[in-house]
Amino acid sequence: MRVRDALLIEGTSRFSILCYAIVPTPKLGAASESLRLATRASNYRVHKLVDETWPNGVLLGEFYVDDEKHIAAAVTTALVQMFDVASPLVAWCMYDGAFGTYDDIFSEESASQTYAFCFRSSEPVVALDDQLLASAGWLAIVDDCRKRLQLL
Repeated sequence: MRVRDALLIEGTSRFSILCYAIVPTPKLGAASESLRLATRASNYRVHKLVDETWPNGVLLGEFYVDDEKHIAAAVTTALVQMFDVASPLVAWCMYDGAFGTYDDIFSEESASQTYAFCFRSSEPVVALDDQLLASAGWLAIVDDCRKRLQLL
C-alpha cells in the first residue's frame, strides 16, 4: 500500500497523521492536557488510550495535513512536539487502524504500517517509501525498536 493512500482520509483530500506515545500511566493525564493545550489548533485531536493490562498508557495525537508535500515535515514535527510537550518514553506513527492493543507496538504484523519513530534522546526516523516499509530491513529495524522498548 502506498503511504500517501494509507494516510489519505477517505472521501477527502486531507491526510491524517497519527502520532502515538508511550507515557507512564500516572503521567498520562498531565501529558494529555499539556499536549491538548499546546495543540489548540482545530486540526489536532488528543486521545488517551489505557488498559489495565498495559504497563503504560498511550497518548495519541491526531492531526491533519492538507498538502501531500507537507507530510514528511508534519510527521517529524508531530514526533518532536510529542517529546517537547508530553516527554514520552518513545513515540511512533502508524497508519489508521494499525494500533489495536499494546502488543501492536513495533510488532512484526504492524511493522510495514509503522512509518516513523523516535526514542527519548534520539533523532526521529521517518520512512515514507513503500518499498522500504515492505522490506526485511525495515522489519528488522522495527524488531530492534520492540526489543529496545522492552528494556525501558
